[in-house]
Amino acid sequence: MSTNLSAGRVRSTYEFIKAQRATYSVQALCRVLDVGGRTLHVHPPEDILLQKLRWYRKGGEVSDRQWRDVDS
Repeated sequence: MSTNLSAGRVRSTYEFIKAQRATYSVQALCRVLDVGGRTLHVHPPEDILLQKLRWYRKGGEVSDRQWRDVDS
């Protein structure tokens, strides 16, 4: 597991993003694209980071893959 991000930094980043999410709806934060007549909602990087952190936490904070993705 990479040590570039400290646990405290990850926690504070997670809490900051989580607090900001309460201010905005998902639709307001997504880019909506029309691709071949289909609507796609593209989430911002912050949403992806939050989801990776959730998966990391749910997995007992042992997933090297999730941690690498957050760290990169």
